[in-house]
Amino acid sequence: MMSDIKDLYKNAENYHIIYYESSRGCPFGCSYCVSGISGGKVRAKNAETVLRELEFIENRHYSCENSKINIIKFCDRTFNFDIKRANAIYKGLIERAGSLPYQFEIYPVLFDEESFEILKNAPKDLFRFEIGVQSLNKRTLDAVGRKNFDIDKALENTARIKSFGNINIHAGLIAGLPFEDLKSFTSGFDLLYEKTKADFIQIGFLKLLRGTRIRKEAEAHGYIYEEAPPYGVLRNNYMSFEDLAFLRDTEKIYNRYSSKAFEKSFEYIYNGYFSGNVFKMLGLLAEYWRDNDFFSRPQSQKSVFEAFLNAFEKAGIVNGSGRFFLIELLERDFYDHDGKRLKLT
Repeated sequence: MMSDIKDLYKNAENYHIIYYESSRGCPFGCSYCVSGISGGKVRAKNAETVLRELEFIENRHYSCENSKINIIKFCDRTFNFDIKRANAIYKGLIERAGSLPYQFEIYPVLFDEESFEILKNAPKDLFRFEIGVQSLNKRTLDAVGRKNFDIDKALENTARIKSFGNINIHAGLIAGLPFEDLKSFTSGFDLLYEKTKADFIQIGFLKLLRGTRIRKEAEAHGYIYEEAPPYGVLRNNYMSFEDLAFLRDTEKIYNRYSSKAFEKSFEYIYNGYFSGNVFKMLGLLAEYWRDNDFFSRPQSQKSVFEAFLNAFEKAGIVNGSGRFFLIELLERDFYDHDGKRLKLT
């Protein structure tokens, strides 16, 4: 009954994000995740309850005149663990088609044909998917307990959903997992980027959380990690401290230059000079930023645009007509994003 949840989200309209939990636990036993400690047990609300509670939250809080809410994020570890339940919730939200978007954490190999049929008809931007790929190294996946993870199916399913053009896709990889060296990680990033066309690829960095199996296996893999929370990995037998530092810098570069502000320029350089090897492109930018000490101090938007040009010019990637065309694209991107003119020489 409605009275059972009337105070569940008291004053929720004062926040931009509502975190909603429709299940607890996880059917998988990934060695790095505290949810894996549950032994595969999951407790979940049925689809009817979830849809009723979400409708209650929206009617009570989002409809308020001064509501700040702009998204409801499901904090379930694996939302689509029960595909029939997930499909029923997708379908119910599509039929109601409110103004709020919903975000889900998704296990990419669990979609079925009914899922695809439902999702391709969703209103644009109603759903956002956080897809945990974590690694594309088979030995790594086996070591952390994702032995039944079908890499090809994960890539195919993610690409298929992205092809609908109506769902925002964030895919995730974790740096620092067992048997994943720098070459393996960057190859996985390139493959994920090229095959899925995900809107964004999140690089997470492994944390050896208390109670997890991977923390108990730390000595076997040579892990050195922070002694205080969040227990971030500093190095292991497969990646040095320098490797992980490089990945952190490259993550910052990717966050900066894969944005809408560089849409035309990024696409031109990638397709024209680095197709299939986006991490090499990002690494070149990271090296330029390091060499010029850009990471240690704030940069203006103008200097960030100039750095994009200078990095590829210095490396001999663009010259002549290619350089002038990149300048034109950068100036156009700058104007489209900032509404100001930028003069590059």
